[in-house]
Amino acid sequence: MKKIIATLEWSKDGYGIWFEEFPNVFSFAHTIEEAKIKSKEVIEFSFEDENKKPAWLEKGFEIAIRFDTAGLLNYYQHIFTKRALSKVTGVNESLLSQYAMGVKKPGPKQRNKIEKGIHNLSRELQSISLV
Repeated sequence: MKKIIATLEWSKDGYGIWFEEFPNVFSFAHTIEEAKIKSKEVIEFSFEDENKKPAWLEKGFEIAIRFDTAGLLNYYQHIFTKRALSKVTGVNESLLSQYAMGVKKPGPKQRNKIEKGIHNLSRELQSISLV
């Protein structure tokens, strides 16, 4: 099954959705759940007028979500506090808040640090067993 990557960029009104593979296809959603649905719909719609549709479209495809930093921080704000994320990532709490509000954008090094910290936490949580 073909996997299409949808990039979600946060704004105060919701999430812009775009696809590297399809530069002329984009959409907007108010929530992540809506973005997942709209991503699939907008891809299908973009091929609606074509005589020959790609085989992968007929077989089905899945959408993989990729966040911008602000989108990730805002989506998980009720699960992880900025203080907790600061401890996990090693990125200053106030800087994380600025990234979440869109005041500043992290460079590649900071994005990698945030992503790596979250992935490390995920692996640690997956290794837990309760007795």
